[in-house]
Amino acid sequence: MIEDYKIYKFDYIKENQPEIIETAILCHEGLTQDGFGDTTWSYYLYNIFSVSSPSLHYLNIFRKLREIIRENVKEDVIPASAFQHGRPTKQYGAMPLL
Repeated sequence: MIEDYKIYKFDYIKENQPEIIETAILCHEGLTQDGFGDTTWSYYLYNIFSVSSPSLHYLNIFRKLREIIRENVKEDVIPASAFQHGRPTKQYGAMPLL
């Protein structure tokens, strides 16, 4: 069963951890101010990659995730909603295709 899983090492996150955490804190504060409340349990209402779009770090994480998904899912187009249960919101709009 363990052979069904892969572990990916992405040194970029380790190398940029303080800035990535700082961006996560800023995104959390923004979501809380926008009325999302507990962002842990309201994750299906927003797309973290939309919220963090000004961050080059999150862009690089998004690109790596996209690469991993494309490596494992043999489809021509994968909707960005595959990252977060696929509900576009009024506030953050429709999610683009990868």
